[in-house]
Amino acid sequence: MTKIEWSEDARSDILQIYRHISLDSPSNADSFLDRLIDSAEMQLSVSPLIGRKIPEINDPDFREIIYGQYRIMYHFERDIVTITHVRHGARQFF
Repeated sequence: MTKIEWSEDARSDILQIYRHISLDSPSNADSFLDRLIDSAEMQLSVSPLIGRKIPEINDPDFREIIYGQYRIMYHFERDIVTITHVRHGARQFF
């Protein structure tokens, strides 16, 4: 199985998402992020090339999967997936 790592930027993105959702419901924020993280890690540990190339980057080593309205962006190299960002689809990447 492929090893999954979360970058500091991705961890920061997750924290921002948590803060935003928890304004309405902290329990929903916990539940949503647990599902997002579990889904990303399960999919990518088994099939790291499942995601599409990130259109803004156009490099086959940088890919993304979608969870709800969120883009989970990652880099895949030598059996390691590094999740680099988690962004709402409505946000600009750059």
